[in-house]
Amino acid sequence: RNRRSAECRNFYRVLTASPPMGVDRGGLTGSGINQRNWLRLSPALTLIAPRMYRLAAKIAFEAYARWRQQRRELLLDPEYDEIRDFILKGSQPFQIRAGLLWHQQLMTGPLRLPIPLHMVALIGHPLDCLFGGFVSFFGLYYYWVILSRRHVALVPTEPVLLIHPQDGTIIEPPLRATLFPVRVPWAEVSIQARDQRTTLNQATAFAITKLKQLGSSGYVEHV
Repeated sequence: RNRRSAECRNFYRVLTASPPMGVDRGGLTGSGINQRNWLRLSPALTLIAPRMYRLAAKIAFEAYARWRQQRRELLLDPEYDEIRDFILKGSQPFQIRAGLLWHQQLMTGPLRLPIPLHMVALIGHPLDCLFGGFVSFFGLYYYWVILSRRHVALVPTEPVLLIHPQDGTIIEPPLRATLFPVRVPWAEVSIQARDQRTTLNQATAFAITKLKQLGSSGYVEHV
């Protein structure tokens, strides 16, 4: 099992830039070690770099494979060709696959997450012809990912993984904050990709507020 998991991680490994983080004038391509004429990239802008979207997609897809317990079959299923290509090559416009999220109702409702946990939430609904998910880092910044636009769930699907960044503990709580299944307004979520700078400002304000609330409370919120 561990070997299969390692193989899956290696297969979907996304190259990342080596410090200092940056981009060349042709875009984010290749490893940072071998690039010339790198321009420094601010930490804030790194959050909306295409590689961050590919990373979020990679995490969501691996979590889906783990949940389905069909890693090999999932790797070969044509339904997921587009998301695999996006993860491996960034071959599609990121606006149709992933992006930074700002949606107050989701982030303070069913996706509400305590600092400093990471999260992967996968959501499918019988009334939607797509299957997607959300990835959060440290409970501060969230990313949306569309894994398939040809998927129709027979029943509401809402698996969630919470990961502690220090000891790696995995928690699998229910996602629902109400008695009703969660249905994501995907049109509202994905349209944010048209203006990720504005979304970045809103998401950063949310993260700062959350940190301030944590500081004033004097403790880390528990699940």
